[in-house]
Amino acid sequence: MPKTTMSRLGQVLAWSAALILAGCESVPVTGATSSGGGNELAVTGATPSDADGTLVNLQVSSDPTASTTEGPATHVTITGTVDTVQQQVDVYILQADNSIPHAEHIWGSDLANPEGHTVCDVSSSVGPPCPPNEVVANGSGSLTFGGLQLGGAAGDGNTSTLNGRIEY
Repeated sequence: MPKTTMSRLGQVLAWSAALILAGCESVPVTGATSSGGGNELAVTGATPSDADGTLVNLQVSSDPTASTTEGPATHVTITGTVDTVQQQVDVYILQADNSIPHAEHIWGSDLANPEGHTVCDVSSSVGPPCPPNEVVANGSGSLTFGGLQLGGAAGDGNTSTLNGRIEY
């Protein structure tokens, strides 16, 4: 098997194991990249502030078979660290119109029990709606975060703002 295929297989196996160990349901991973490809994501204005900074060791995965109450979607997961703080951003992109009904950001020393959890959601029941000018999916595999402000998922005052560009 070619070395790049083995490397790709290793990435997929690592993601699958991480999802299972984290207690999440296993989802198909159709794209996985490292920080190459121009991927960059920075967090500012976070409460707690230990999330602030540019994420390193970026990993991106996507699942085009996801669905939301609004319809079929692509689920993009972005993970990385700022110093020793683990971070994960999940974004759902509706396949019908590339709109973003839901995005969330968690961070801490243990993502299964995060210290910070922020969200935007179309229903506004768990956070503010996701402003279409602050997070844009181009329909060709990239997301642009232009100051996406997320609010506390638990009404606890957590905040975070995301800036950057991700290819998935």
